[in-house]
Amino acid sequence: MKNIQQDFIKSFNKAALTAVVFASLTSHAADQPISPADQEYFEAKIRPILVDYCYNCHGDGADKGGLDLGSKAGALAGGNTAPAVVPGNPGKSQMIKRLKDLGAPMPPPGKDAPTEAHIAELENWIRRGAPDPRSGKSAGVIRNDQDKEKAKNHWAFQKVKPPTIPSPQVVFNGKLKNWGKNPIDTYVLKELEKQNMVPSLPAEKWMLLRRVYFDLIGLPPSFDDVQRFVNGQESYEQVVDRLLASPQYGERWGRHWL
Repeated sequence: MKNIQQDFIKSFNKAALTAVVFASLTSHAADQPISPADQEYFEAKIRPILVDYCYNCHGDGADKGGLDLGSKAGALAGGNTAPAVVPGNPGKSQMIKRLKDLGAPMPPPGKDAPTEAHIAELENWIRRGAPDPRSGKSAGVIRNDQDKEKAKNHWAFQKVKPPTIPSPQVVFNGKLKNWGKNPIDTYVLKELEKQNMVPSLPAEKWMLLRRVYFDLIGLPPSFDDVQRFVNGQESYEQVVDRLLASPQYGERWGRHWL
């Protein structure tokens, strides 16, 4: 009888020590800072799997079996039976066991199930220590179809539509009626109108050439360059292409690029 009592005490102490160690490990894992690389890995590989296949029953307020995978703390704590995630040990993680259990699969039959590649990714995640940037309870989860529809209406997911081109009313000496060369010019003119300003008159050809020279290579054009451009022997596009191909262009802008 005495030996039985001693064996029971030893077993109880061992179980208690194991529980304390596991609690310490999960608490430590919950407090561990996460590297940018691990955070990117979780967001790109792991969170989409959890959202698509787990959160309907175990996330964002749904905690069947006492398991909430919608937060880091919930995943480490596990459900009513065993820890869902044991960092560093996929074999002891109840999440992996249930995903591989053909007799009682998770998710239940009739619902979309993760592929073998998804399960392998979850195992790799746990093997890496289950890095998880989430905090609080079920953060960052689309809760239902209504929220999904709301997300679809976000401006970033809308098709590009032709804008309404403004119609400025300002006229400067009767010369601005056809001032714009393209729709963008109309927006410029509209903003100038708000400030009671008018655009500068078109530059003469020699002045335009000096502007593009100083802009691209930081040097003025030669007399021959001016004469060639003014007389129509070289177009504006040809001037720009020639300057962009010149060493002086790289010398001027290299200091900005570097």
